[in-house]
Amino acid sequence: MNIPKLTQFKYYQNIYIIGIGGIGISGLTQILFEGNKSISGSDIQENNITKSLRNSKINVNIGHNSDNITDKYDLIIHSSAIPADNPELLEAKRLNIKTLTYPEALGLLTKDYRTITISGTHGKTTTTAMTYEALSAIGIDPTVIVGTTYPSFNNKNYHLGKSEYLLIEACEYKNAFLNYHPDIALITGVEPDHFDFFKSKNNYINAFRKFLRNIKKNGKVIFNENDNDLLDLVNEKEFSNLSKIKYDRSKNLGKLFGNHNQENAAGAYTIAKQLTEDPLKMEYVIEKLKNFKGTSRRMEYLGKIGKTKVFDDYAHHPTAIKKTLEGYKKTFPDEKILCVFQPHQYSRTKKLFKEFANSFTACEKVIIPNIYEARDSDKDKESINAKILVEAINEISKNKAIDGINHYDTLEIIKSISSQYNTIIVMGAGDITNLAHQLV
Repeated sequence: MNIPKLTQFKYYQNIYIIGIGGIGISGLTQILFEGNKSISGSDIQENNITKSLRNSKINVNIGHNSDNITDKYDLIIHSSAIPADNPELLEAKRLNIKTLTYPEALGLLTKDYRTITISGTHGKTTTTAMTYEALSAIGIDPTVIVGTTYPSFNNKNYHLGKSEYLLIEACEYKNAFLNYHPDIALITGVEPDHFDFFKSKNNYINAFRKFLRNIKKNGKVIFNENDNDLLDLVNEKEFSNLSKIKYDRSKNLGKLFGNHNQENAAGAYTIAKQLTEDPLKMEYVIEKLKNFKGTSRRMEYLGKIGKTKVFDDYAHHPTAIKKTLEGYKKTFPDEKILCVFQPHQYSRTKKLFKEFANSFTACEKVIIPNIYEARDSDKDKESINAKILVEAINEISKNKAIDGINHYDTLEIIKSISSQYNTIIVMGAGDITNLAHQLV
């Protein structure tokens, strides 16, 4: 049996995890469990992840209750989304139990491995999965935590590898990635996002500046030089000690839709190239990347409604939406596309309003059912809504956008017009994925 390296957790045996059903923290949960730690946890509601954890014999409570926390636990790990007044977190502090956020706990794990991080505004999950495939092609079996389920991991969101390498997504939200000190850091781009936390473009880019300072001595930064802000950042004088490597775009890689996925593949290829000098192994990498099938919710084909294909996609930033739709249209220029997009966060919709309005030029019709609320203030919710976005889209392209009002009405609209389209692409980071699955 393969046992993970958990030197940094040697003093912690009984661990309780608050928010255990989250996509990232659940990956760490299972790695700790496979390291023979006694694991329990809780989440606010049941989901596929909590069910999977139970199937692995991990105790999961639904609902947060102070009674769940006793002095038998020597470590509490909690999601960054858990508020300070969470009853379990308060009880842990009352009992003087050590508490760590998920990024802090993951930061401990990185100390036991040679760490490769994938960060940036777009493409982290796909690039992480591609990098795993590229590394496996050169004979490196990394331990991985990825932000979705992945077929190569038996449809789980983690992989327990046998090598000295750890491969993780390094999210910038709430400066989470500042807990990691990578040997190799790939950055896909620094286009501002997460406006509930980063109040300006300078705030956002400065977080990546701090992250670059975290790269280990003699470490490497692999970066997408097509992002001008990232190029300027990496070339700042204080980073002259880093080994700076641009994406190697010399090979035709991958069959996924869009130039953005070609870039993701180029990033993964570049990482592998840093870890082997064997040209034959790099040919294996090319073959692996060309046969990459994608991850869950990244242009994931679900089936058909009548003769119309249905795809589910996580895109929720204007650039990702635009590139995904354009990539599909470029591959299938004669197909008519119906896009169903649920904006994620009122704050993001408000801050990038003009960009969202211009994101749908490559589709024939777009339905906006609602805005998914996440960490939004009352002021944000009062200032923007789906109807306003629909009107802005229609000012650019007349009759292109429809106000879906809610999921039920959107579903009925889709059923009534789906036969007019070859493809339906359902997009968003909220609960819109449920609608996509309902369609098929």
